[in-house]
Amino acid sequence: MASNNRYSTVDTKDLVATIAYLIGVKKHIVEKCFDAECHELLQKLYSSQAATTIRYLCKLRTALFLKYKKTDYEMRNNLKNLNTLEWYDAENIAQLEKWGIPIIKANYRSEKYMLDINKLIANHIDDVATLIPD
Repeated sequence: MASNNRYSTVDTKDLVATIAYLIGVKKHIVEKCFDAECHELLQKLYSSQAATTIRYLCKLRTALFLKYKKTDYEMRNNLKNLNTLEWYDAENIAQLEKWGIPIIKANYRSEKYMLDINKLIANHIDDVATLIPD
């Protein structure tokens, strides 16, 4: 009987470290938990623009989830935007825009940003498919 080697085993720690990085877990926590056993993998993730793009988009979305009402209030009443609110990482936003991924829009509200960020994640998630085995 022929064996099917289509699926290979993956170290669970590598998979968890990759997912943790992609979803935006704080870098010092990722390194504390995984650097000893996954140092080369982490260096590969840090140097990957595709992985960092997903990371920054997920961090934005998480901040928006956590500060949804406050963000909407600041945009509506104080004419603020994501890059001027302290709970968003302005450097991450600037880097995404430098890479050609538009984030900041005029006259936007939290709901529209949530839709846009989800769409951007969906559009770029296939770029990291090689990092996550089936």
